[in-house]
Amino acid sequence: MIDVKRFYRNQLSEAEKFIYDALERNRQKIIENEPVMICQIDKNAETEEIYEVIDASLVRIITAYQLDNPLASVYLDIDRYCINLEGEKSDILMLYPNRATGGTYSNFKNVKEMINEIELVSNEFIKKIRTTKDKTNAIYDWIVQNTIYSYKAINKNNMVGCLIGKKCNCVGYTHTFKYMADKAGISAISVIGIADKNECIYQYTEDEAIEIGLGHAWNNVMYNGRWNLVDTALHIKPMYLIYAMNTHRPFDLFNTLELEEII
Repeated sequence: MIDVKRFYRNQLSEAEKFIYDALERNRQKIIENEPVMICQIDKNAETEEIYEVIDASLVRIITAYQLDNPLASVYLDIDRYCINLEGEKSDILMLYPNRATGGTYSNFKNVKEMINEIELVSNEFIKKIRTTKDKTNAIYDWIVQNTIYSYKAINKNNMVGCLIGKKCNCVGYTHTFKYMADKAGISAISVIGIADKNECIYQYTEDEAIEIGLGHAWNNVMYNGRWNLVDTALHIKPMYLIYAMNTHRPFDLFNTLELEEII
């Protein structure tokens, strides 16, 4: 049984889960742009080494948290965190709002207002649809009919861009579909990886794929009693599964074996 609410959390190490849970506990503080103490670390290694390990883990943890909790893409941008190690006997890992780079935070004044607007738009839409099949198709159709793909939009990577600005990229589409599917009671998982219509995805490393523009995001959805790949950014509905499945490959950032097996 796939736990779609904690699919990526369940793939983290115990130490990473601890930080993931700290993000969840401090959700409101992060939304309010306040610094958050994540954990304490005993000084048993060089500070520089600690930074390297934590920096790599935070990327993985924040990515997992966003994929499981798509609303977090609005208030916890992966490009806006910064860390600091403080203390004499132990180091305190702090997550500070990075006002210098801002991320998506710099693009609107009140995050809570944006979240309320996102919830209002999505709730009104979800109330109009009933069956799982109708919900799956209705969410897909609404997204592709009311938004424009853009890799230049200010909030391209989150639901502010998709639901409010009506412009986003594949990441914004994916977070939005997952968010609305969760609200509608549909089992859905967000995936980041590689997509290539020429079916050459396995000849590239992940770094090569990103460099030549094949990095992509999509959703796996329980539809008609089985897991299917649905790609709102490329407008691939379940009827095109053979094409979609042969041209999409998850990144190895997480353990994707289980994900590939359920498709």
